[in-house]
Amino acid sequence: MSDKFDFNLNLRNLFSNTPRNFSDTEIVYRNKRKTTYSRFFQKVNGLASGLSDIGVKKGDTVAVIDWDTDKYLEAYYAVPMMGAILHTVNIRYPPELIYYTMNHSEDKYVIVRDEFVPILEKNRQLFDFIKGWVVYSDDKETVSTSLGP
Repeated sequence: MSDKFDFNLNLRNLFSNTPRNFSDTEIVYRNKRKTTYSRFFQKVNGLASGLSDIGVKKGDTVAVIDWDTDKYLEAYYAVPMMGAILHTVNIRYPPELIYYTMNHSEDKYVIVRDEFVPILEKNRQLFDFIKGWVVYSDDKETVSTSLGP
């Protein structure tokens, strides 16, 4: 086989072509926010870098507790691109089942939207297996939480 076809067909390689070929193409999230593929790629890389900084390694499972948002989409690409495993938590589950699925999935880190923090804080003792929490808000304010590291 020729070397010209020696290309790893993985998410990082596929995704990196998009900002190069469609850098100024606009992405719109529910008429709330707009970005370009180029900027989106920067955000995905920034999230992956931030997750790496808090200790996420290849093979770790990262839970995401969010609606179907543009921030979720960033995690959808960032987590697998760094070799970690993405676990989308079903936010319609009761807290006990959320705990069960996160524990069973062996989640080590969690990315969570601020509106779900009270549910997790109320049951904080169940989530002692989580090494790190990334809490964010659309309001761009720091979220006060007792969820720990």
